[in-house]
Amino acid sequence: VIIGTSALTDQGFLLEAVKIMGDRLIVSVDAERGMITTHGWQERSRVSAVRFTAYLQKEGIRHVLYTDIDRDGMMMGMNLIAVDELASSVDMEVIASGGISHLEDLRRLKELGRENITGVIVGRALYEGSFTVAQAREILD
Repeated sequence: VIIGTSALTDQGFLLEAVKIMGDRLIVSVDAERGMITTHGWQERSRVSAVRFTAYLQKEGIRHVLYTDIDRDGMMMGMNLIAVDELASSVDMEVIASGGISHLEDLRRLKELGRENITGVIVGRALYEGSFTVAQAREILD
């Protein structure tokens, strides 16, 4: 189960979700210029993605899906600095999303060496045929 806005806006909901779902819960951490966005990416909060993720860890969340919405679907390459900063600040699993455009982006993500980056979401690059799932897997395995 993946939750988004409510993780930031409703602490009671978040705590209840952790209690019920445990390790099966993933929180979507969507950021624009490093700040959390909510309500379908329409509202930017004053909470940094790094600070919010640290809070989530404290509340028992073990997995986050981090999306840099400035890069999502833009085929500009992943913001590796932001991904690395977030992943290095917590001891939880991070799925990275936003901006993968070429195999080189996957190589660079892997070269960060962050064992807690356990997944990556690739959309447009696969749809447009920049590379195949098999090619991506070869790099990431």
